[in-house]
Amino acid sequence: MSSINKTELGFNQWSLSDKPTMEDFNADNLLADQILEEKLDKSIISSGEWTPFLYGSTTEGNPTYTARDGFYCKIGPLVVCKGSIVISSKGGMSGALKIGGLPFAAIRSFSQPSAVIRDTNLAAGHIITGTIANYTSLAIIQSSNTTGGSLQASEINDNFYFTNFSAMYITNS
Repeated sequence: MSSINKTELGFNQWSLSDKPTMEDFNADNLLADQILEEKLDKSIISSGEWTPFLYGSTTEGNPTYTARDGFYCKIGPLVVCKGSIVISSKGGMSGALKIGGLPFAAIRSFSQPSAVIRDTNLAAGHIITGTIANYTSLAIIQSSNTTGGSLQASEINDNFYFTNFSAMYITNS
C-alpha cells in the first residue's frame, strides 16, 4: 500500500503502520531516475584516452617506449586521469623527471601531491608522488628515509616503468 505521506520531492514517506510493496519501491526508484535525469547535465561529462610521455627538465631526451597509455574522465572542471609508462631506453633525458601530455591543462600548478604513482621499479623504500607542474605535466617527487625531492633521470635505469599512476586536478577547459 502506498504511503499517504509524501516528501517534498514526491517520494513515499512511510509510517510504522504502512506496509510498502515492491511496486511502491519501484515507483520511488522511477521518480528518483526522473529527478536525476533532469538535474544531471550529461554534456559536462567526457572521457577518453591520452598518451603520457616521460621527459627530463634539463634535457627532454627521446626515450624509447615499450608501452604507454592513459585514460581520463572529466566531470565539469574535475579531471581524473590514469596512465602507464614503460621505457627501454632513457634516450638522453637529464634533470628532474616529468610526465607530460595531460589531457587538459590545470588551472594552476600545485605544491601538494595531486598524483599517486605505484608499481615502479625504483629501489624498495621509496615513496613516489606527483604534483601538477607548469599546468600541463606531473613533476615526479620521491622520498625515502634519507632523501626527498624531484626524481632525477640519473636515478633511473633504461628499463624503467610506472605501470599505474593517477592524478586528479581542476581545469578551465
